[in-house]
Amino acid sequence: KSRRLAVEQVEKKDAGEYTCEAAGQKLTFKVIVTEPEVVFANKEKVQKEMKAVLMESATLSCEVAQAET
Repeated sequence: KSRRLAVEQVEKKDAGEYTCEAAGQKLTFKVIVTEPEVVFANKEKVQKEMKAVLMESATLSCEVAQAET
């Protein structure tokens, strides 16, 4: 027989210690949640220089994605 706890779509708040108890015995599990590395996507195509007009808005943008593992 076994007991299982499945956590789907893990979030940062799920990190911590979990304990399984049976017949007066305990087994503790430690869950550490890490975030995937973020990288720039299409870095070569980014407009790195922009002309802005005084008193008007200017928007700088870049695209990011999770690094492939």
